[in-house]
Amino acid sequence: MNLLDFIVRIPGYVDRAVIIVLFECLIIHEVARLWNTSYFKQTRKLLLGFIFTFGILFAVIVIKRAYQLIPF
Repeated sequence: MNLLDFIVRIPGYVDRAVIIVLFECLIIHEVARLWNTSYFKQTRKLLLGFIFTFGILFAVIVIKRAYQLIPF
């Protein structure tokens, strides 16, 4: 894959990234809305641990994928 092919494919990658970011914003919004309910008071540490772990895993996958896409 040369640089021109990479530049042509960027819009597809941007579209996927925008969808992922919007989905994560929706999840964060719902968690913030439900944060003070009695159910979430019991499970806050578990939920924060899950979000933290998922965030690190997602970042590693994105970085690894980005390095595979760079043609030079």
